[in-house]
Parts: sequence; structure tokens; C-alpha cells
Amino acid sequence: MPLRKQLSTGVVAVVAAAALTATTAAAEPAGPDPERQGAAGPAVRGTVTLLTGDTVTVRGDDVQVKPGAGREKIAFQRSADRDGLHVVPSDVVADVASGRLDRRLFDVAGLIAQGYDDARTDHLPLIVTGAPGAARVAGDGVRELPSVDGYALKAPKSRPVLAAGVESAGGRIWLDGKVSATLDRSTAQIGAPAAWAAGLTGAGAKVAVLDTGVDATHPDLAGAVAESADFTDAADADDHLGHGTHVAATVTGAGKYRGVAPDAEVLNGKVLDDTGGGYDSWIIAGMEWAAARADVVSMSLGGPATDGADPMSLAVDRLTAETGALFVIAAGNSGGASTVGSPGSAASALTVGAVDRDDSLAPFSSRGPRTGDYAIKPEITAPGVNIVAAKAKNGVIGTPVDDAHVAMSGTSMAAPHVAGAAAILAQQHPDWRAPQLKAALMGAAVDPKGATVYEQGAGRVDLARATTIPVQADPAALDLDTLRFPHDDGEQPSPRTVTYRNTGDQPVELALSGVLRDPSGAEIPGAVSMSPSSVTVPAGGSAEVVVTTTLPADSPIGAYSGVLLAGDAVRVPIGLTRERESYDVTVTATDHAGAPASDYGYALLNLETGERFGRFDPSGRVTVRVPRGRYAVQGMVYSGERATLFVEPAFEVGGPSALELDARRGRQLKPKVEARGAQVGYVQALTLIPLGDSWVSAGGSAGSAEALLLAPSRTRDEDANTALHATLAKADGAGRFTGSPYQYRLAWENAGGIPEDVGRVRAVRDRELGRVDATAAAVADGSWVVYPENAVVAAPSTTRLHYTPGVEWSQSAFLLDSPDARANRAYQGRGMPKALRAGEVVRESWYRGVLGPAFPLTPGGALFSAGRTDDTVIYFPDLFSDQDPNHYGGRFDVTGKIALSRDGQPVAEAPVSDYLIADVPAEAGAYVLEANATGGGYAVSTEVSARWSFRSEHAQEPAFLPLLAVRFAPDVDERNRASRGRSTIPVSVQRNGSAEASDVRRPSVEVSYDDGRTWRAAPVSGRNGKWSVTTVSPAGATHASLRASTSDSSGNSVQQTVIRAYALR
Repeated sequence: MPLRKQLSTGVVAVVAAAALTATTAAAEPAGPDPERQGAAGPAVRGTVTLLTGDTVTVRGDDVQVKPGAGREKIAFQRSADRDGLHVVPSDVVADVASGRLDRRLFDVAGLIAQGYDDARTDHLPLIVTGAPGAARVAGDGVRELPSVDGYALKAPKSRPVLAAGVESAGGRIWLDGKVSATLDRSTAQIGAPAAWAAGLTGAGAKVAVLDTGVDATHPDLAGAVAESADFTDAADADDHLGHGTHVAATVTGAGKYRGVAPDAEVLNGKVLDDTGGGYDSWIIAGMEWAAARADVVSMSLGGPATDGADPMSLAVDRLTAETGALFVIAAGNSGGASTVGSPGSAASALTVGAVDRDDSLAPFSSRGPRTGDYAIKPEITAPGVNIVAAKAKNGVIGTPVDDAHVAMSGTSMAAPHVAGAAAILAQQHPDWRAPQLKAALMGAAVDPKGATVYEQGAGRVDLARATTIPVQADPAALDLDTLRFPHDDGEQPSPRTVTYRNTGDQPVELALSGVLRDPSGAEIPGAVSMSPSSVTVPAGGSAEVVVTTTLPADSPIGAYSGVLLAGDAVRVPIGLTRERESYDVTVTATDHAGAPASDYGYALLNLETGERFGRFDPSGRVTVRVPRGRYAVQGMVYSGERATLFVEPAFEVGGPSALELDARRGRQLKPKVEARGAQVGYVQALTLIPLGDSWVSAGGSAGSAEALLLAPSRTRDEDANTALHATLAKADGAGRFTGSPYQYRLAWENAGGIPEDVGRVRAVRDRELGRVDATAAAVADGSWVVYPENAVVAAPSTTRLHYTPGVEWSQSAFLLDSPDARANRAYQGRGMPKALRAGEVVRESWYRGVLGPAFPLTPGGALFSAGRTDDTVIYFPDLFSDQDPNHYGGRFDVTGKIALSRDGQPVAEAPVSDYLIADVPAEAGAYVLEANATGGGYAVSTEVSARWSFRSEHAQEPAFLPLLAVRFAPDVDERNRASRGRSTIPVSVQRNGSAEASDVRRPSVEVSYDDGRTWRAAPVSGRNGKWSVTTVSPAGATHASLRASTSDSSGNSVQQTVIRAYALR
């Protein structure tokens, strides 16, 4: 079932000295059919400058790539799947595949989501590790990070990062990613009162709380905070959110809601800002400070799930080894399997999940196994649901219990319980370091509800047992081998030795037993054996036990969970994985000269599970092990100024397999048109492949046909769809395409993958194409408009845009100050795609005023301008949309703000050059959304403002906010000028998510001829949504401003103003 034919034609700014090749945009299917796409939801929008200097603009399904200066020959590999939207330049595919460059640096959707888009920051935060002898990456705000042999910096986006020196020295460059913050009966629940009764209160122990700061003035923390340090860009180390104070009080609070270790000292390390967010580098710097001072480091924060090889996790492991400090870290609140986040994924961390008051695992608690190696994570659990502790004086989160206390839930609340327990052990055993503290707490844990070790580790912390049991196990957990397919009867992981150490003054006899359960939870009799089966551990001495596990041949595939029990004293969790039917895939990469390739990258995406596999070796030959199944394969081999793209939509693995990436198989796309002087300036191949009820995409693009060669696919999936796309325009003789009177946008669809005949000449005649005569109106003298991917024209002007018929094309037009401008000033987008017939000619105007508020129309509502999902509201300010009802637009060079309030109380604000996103209560409320924008350089629409009043409540499915916009279509010329005197202007009202609104009142309109200093009412006539307003301009007036308001039958209303809506002549 082939995908509906839709191609989007975005537009990008032209770089200095740009040729046609300098503006590559990813023209692509504009989106699956709405019924395949699911419910509408907020789409990603923004522009990101990559560390290579290339820029990527995303608006929903429309992705546009502009190479950096001097990079016109670079191709781009692109993929979209559950891991994000990645755009990787061809000259760094090997660096990304090898891990020398963090793949997150090229996840444009992730970068926008973290606030690293160009509208919100002019720098890219990086961490450089493992290259002490290399030339340093240039940047600002350098912070040394000795624990990872590296440093953090803010690299200006104005210049590319020169990473070759770092990589050649064996270093790595990482995104300095964003990290966020993740007791009344709870202390009794873990046995703290028994420890207190024994005189153990944490006295003399130091616990560093790395969080949002601590309110040292709270009565529960009086005298507890011994030292403070701020590692953020905040003004002080105080807690202006409330998270860190709650955590610190759970560790050591006094008063009614007593902490676990009420006499422990707190070291306040502020590593999260006043919104609860922070950077990896802030956390690492805080960890270095804390480890040098504290016995225990409590960290109720985390980032994405990792395999423990990320900078934060590596810092935990190194600092633990060097200082002996125990890092107690929250597992995270993602809830699903293999979601334990960094730095809790560090091997040496004691990672904490959450249970409720009945010791049942909390639904939100992140679970293991650790991604990559199936290690046991978390290692322990603690109470984390409705924990009551101190409220910071400036705190804004939590459910109030009284004036000084709030209740919160999360693994953030569980971790400080364990940190406090560790502090009490540190008081009891001042000579113990991290391994002993971790082993004692894990060994003494209890298993009240029988969760798997990948959900709870050893079990729920029990401080009473931990302070009285003298025996510890080493290792504290048994992460056994992954049993590789094929499986045999009596299959055994390698035997493991467990050493029991007795810190007491009396010998201890231990009777050993073991339990192992299969993935369904059924016990496997006799699966765990010990030799010997009992031991006597002498006082101050140790005893060893060899543990062997055996599985019968018919054992199911998956993760096995068990425990080694030493009497009723010590628990050692056991975890092992029986591999699915899996095979080795041998990957060979060959360059364009026939030699083994070192610059290559690839990925195998399992089309059943969505798992992604890949390994790298610079020799050009590598083996990767994958489960049996069908895979989508994307690869690229780069050499010189050429890259060959490989896409296999249905690569079957049913045994040992071979994947050949031979660049010599690449073929050039060869479009041919009638116009003389037309040159190819953009090529793309993009394959959409079904994955369950969604789609993944794989492909690439480049600014010339020579830069990206396409290897015909050797596998086919009839449900997959490949779109080939080329753009041609007239060269101007200076290596650019400025002023081209035409542009060709050609597309060919192929069911399956890249076709075998991809390299044939594809000749088309003008009469076989549809044509749009696109007129770009001028909004100021000297303005230029660029249509993607290359036609840059002075405004006003008309350009002939030729399109392949029968294909639904979307279109954009960006505004520039000059043909060489690096930055776009404004954009206009066509919402609903348009398909033309062969020989059909239509007209379309861009930037014809009035430029004012509007909302995009896209298939299936795929692109939100203003919407709500669950209890999150989002608004993108499309305040400068031209008069075409199918257009929406905005400006990047404006000042002003967006503000949202609910029931008269402020909720959130954002700059109008950005967008607003806010969490709101689920209950229905009366909202006001205001946006105002002012910008110079325009002759029209110099100021635009709007105020929307509406009601909203919890939306289970993504929903459009009930906003209205009044749109005007005066008879203006190509310079946005109307005739003086009497004018009749068509007026319409648009509802967000629709082209019109049927239940709205007749708009009221006022006009001003002195830039809004005075207003006069203008009569509106018409009915049933078809209205017009009559204006009469006085002699000498140069511009008309418009102010309008309307409402609907539900009480939703809008008031909007456009200063200098159009000029007068």
C-alpha cells in the first residue's frame, strides 16, 4: 500500500558565496495519510546550527538542511525513528558511528526540545573528554572536569567546531545535555527508628546533596548545612524551587517529619537551576566538589537512559574509585524497562527505585536492566510516594501539608532515604568506603513484594538490618553472562565466586540457598547451586562460595531474576539473560576507489521492536550481533566529495548474514528539463518504512547530484515507499542561482527501496508538469525571498515553479536581507499540500498583506500552532501570516513576549521569537494568551499583537486550543500598497485547526492612520462568515493600521492589532 504522494518544499536562506548546492532542503513526503498518522499533536519547530556549521530547520514533517560556508559538496544522512530525528553530515558519519561524536549532537528534534535551537541560544554546550594532549576546542565558559579528563565549554554557533584534533587524540565530543530533578511514615518503613535507638543518627557523617539548592533557614535544617556551592548560572545556592530542600530534609531533617540521619551534616551543592534543570557539566563539577568532601553523595536527578559509558556515569565511577564516596542516585521516573537514567546507570552508583507505603513498586519507578549489557539496575528501593518533608521558603512545588512541609513523589524522594541510611552506616563504620556501604545496604535489603531484581535490585532498604548484620557479600550483585544463542541443555554461565566478609567479632555461620525465576516469574528448581552449601565466616575474616546456575534447554528466552541467600542475613541479587535467536551480521564497507572504507556509518533497525544496532571498526569490516528478524538498514560511505547512500527496507536476518556497503554501487540521479542553463542544485532519496502502526524514515540529501550517489536497494518491502527528489534552477554565472526566473521541483515515487534504475536519465517536458506562478511581494526595500531549495529572488518578482503533477507539494518562502544573508528574517508556509495536473497553471502570492495572526492548516492537524496535550499547552507565534488563507508565517527578528494566564494568575512567559510551552492544571479554567511582536526593517506590519480569551481543560488526546484570528485581504500591490480613499476589504475569521469559523460573531474593526494613536470604527457588512470592512483614508495618510475583535458562541474571543497593516499610495 504505497504512501500517499506528498512532497514538501521547504525553503532556506542562502549562505555567503552559496551556489545552488549551498541550500539543500529535505523535500520529502509531507506526512503519512492522517489515518496512518494518528491523532494530531504538537510538532517540532525550530532551526538548529550543528557543530559542523550546517543548519537544519524543522517545521513538523518539513526538514530543511543548509550546508555551512564552504561545505557545498557535503551530503547529509537522515533518519527518523523512536530515537529522534537525526541529520548527520557525510564527513562525520564515521565519527558518529564510532562514538567520537555524540549522536545526540545531530538529533535536531532533541536539540530543539532541550532548548538548543538558534532562537534560544547562540552557542552549543559541549563536553570534551579523553584528549588531554589535543588542541582545545574554542569556546566560552570553559570549565575543567578532571574526573572525565576533559572540560566543558559553550561553542559559538557562529563558527564550526574543529574536532579533528580531539578525535585524533582519542577524545570524544559530547553534547552537554540537560538533566532534571526526578516522610512522615517513610523513616519507620525502612527501620530508621531502630538505628536511632541504637544511637545511630548520622553524627559525624557528611552527605552532599546535589540538587536545586537547600534552604538552610528552614527550622528542620537548622545548623545542618555545613557548606554550600553553586555550579549553575543562578544568583546563589539557595533553593528557589523546593526540590533540594525536600531531599535534604529527607536525609537529615529534624522536627515532626524527621529525616533518616538527623545528625548528619549536609553539603549543599546546587547543580540544578531554579526550574529544576541543569547541564551534564554542572552535575560533573558538583560531583567532583562533593566527592572530595562527603562520605555520601545524594543525587535526585537524571538524564536519558545510557549504558554507563556517558560522561556523568564515567565521572561517578572514577570519583568513587578515587575518593571512596558513595554516590546514591535516583533511578528515574520513566517507569518502563531499561529506562534507568544517567548518572544512575554508572556501575559503582547505588541506584534507587521507589516503592509506596505498602512496599509495592511505584508505577513511575524506572526499571532495568541497564541498556547495552543487561546489568542489574536499580540496586535497591526505598519509599518514594507522598513523602512529607521540608518546604523551602521560596519553594513552588509539592502538595502542601502545612505551612512548612510538602508532600512529593518520585525516585527523587527515594534516593535520600538510602543516602541517609548510608550516612548512618558511615557513622557506625567510619573506615568504610563506597563498596562496603553499598554491599551492606544491598545485602540487608528485604523483598516484601517479590518484584524482579531488574525492578528493585536487592529489595527495599532496611536500615535496622543493615546496622546489625556484620556480614557483607562481594560482589553485592551477580550480573551473570548473557547466554548466547544457540542454547544447549544444561546451559551454564561462568561460575562466579562470592566472598563473604565478617566485620564482627564473632564467627557467623551461613546456610546458602538460591532461587532463580524465569521471565514469567516461575521458579526453576535446582537452577542455582553453591559450593560449599554452607560456610562459617570467621570474625574479621572471609569465606568464599562458588555459585553456578544451570538452565534446561527448553527454558524461555529473556531476563532471569533470582537471589542468593545467606541464611536470613545477606541477599545477593542474581540476573542473567538468555539471548533471543540471534546471529552475527558481518558488515564490510568499501570506498569509491575499491579500498576498505574508514569513513562510513550504518544502522540496522529492527522492524518489530524498533531496536537499533550497529558497531564500528575503522578497518571497514565489523561484526554486529542482532536478533532474528527483518531490519531496515541505512548506511553511508564517504570519500572525498562524494557519498553513497544505502537503504535496505527489508534486510532479513535468519542466520549468519553479510551486509555490503560498497560505494562503487552508487548511481547519480540524472534529471533533465527543457530550460536552458538549468542545473541540479538539490537531490534527495527518502524511504518511509512501516514499523508497527507508525513509520520510520531513512535517506539522505545533498546540494548536487555528484555529491550524493544512490545505491539500488537489494531488498524490497512493497509497503515501503521511496521518493526521489531533485530541484533545478538557472545558474547566474557566479556559482549561484540568484534571480533564477524558474525552478523545477521533480519527484519520482518507487514502491520498495531505491530503484534499480535510479541512475537513468529522467527527462521531463514543461507541458508534463504543473506550474505555479509565484509572486513575492515586498515588505521593505531591498528584501529578497528564497524558495526551497535554491531560487533566490528580489522582491517584488514572479518566479515560475514547475512541479511533478499528481504529487501533493507543500511550499515555503523565507525572507532575506540580501541574497548572501546567513540568517532568515521571516517565513511563510503553505499549510495544506497542493497537487497540480499536467499543464495546469495557478498563481500564488507570498508576503501580500495584511501580515497578521493565523494558524497553520496541515493534513490531519500534523502541525500545531496552538494546542494542548494532556496538561501541557504549547503556542508557536505565527503572527505575520500573509493574506492567503492557506499560509501561515512569522518573523525571527522581532522583540516582544508571549504570556499565558489562568483564572487571572500568571502561568508562563516566553520571548515572542521563541515559543511558549507550559504545564497547567487538569481542571477547566479561564485562560488568556497574549502575544506581541515589534520589529524594524519592515514597511508594513511593524507591530502585531493579539489577546485570546478561552477555556481549556485536560485533553486526553492532542487538541487545538479554541483560538480565533481575524484575517484581512486588502487589494494591495506587489509593494503592499493600497489606493488612498475609499476601500472595501474582505474580512474572514479563522478558527485554530480549521480554514474558517462558522459560529463566530461579526468582527468589529477599527482603523488608524497615525500608527495607533487614534482609532475610528469602520463599518463591517456581510453575513455567514463572508464579511467586508469599508475604510476611507484621509489625504496625506501613508499607512493604515487595523484593530479587530470577535468571539464565538462558546465565549472564546480575540482582540488583535496590526500597526501599519498596509501602505497607501
